[in-house]
Amino acid sequence: MAPETPPVSEAGSGAAIHYAGIFHKVPRAVKSSLSHKRGKRMTTFVASAITAAIQNRHCLRIRYAPGERLVEPHAFGRGADGQLLLRAYQTEGASASGEHEHWKLFRVDRILRIEATDTSSDAPRPGYKSGDKAMKGGIIAEL
Repeated sequence: MAPETPPVSEAGSGAAIHYAGIFHKVPRAVKSSLSHKRGKRMTTFVASAITAAIQNRHCLRIRYAPGERLVEPHAFGRGADGQLLLRAYQTEGASASGEHEHWKLFRVDRILRIEATDTSSDAPRPGYKSGDKAMKGGIIAEL
């Protein structure tokens, strides 16, 4: 049986969580490592979507300035200042740098929308190194 895919969730203040059932599936270690600045439910939803995508090697569709992107998540953790980070390989979509297919490091608090997909990831991509050095505050999940 395939894992259940969480639906779309809009981030930001007053955002609705459309799938509350996913929260109990987040490993205790992940729950205890999360910041609650964006609200416990939203942070847990985003963390569970990222963690599940890494574990299941599925792509995520995210809205991150300047627009929509399809990414293959490889690592999820904390930066030196405690901010949640996502290391992913972007396969399509918008890019402020002009590199539409390349390695990216996303600040999770700047993800405006996240959607789990059924699209399989080609992870690990060439150039991936476990123990991402940008995640000085610790790695929550990685390939």
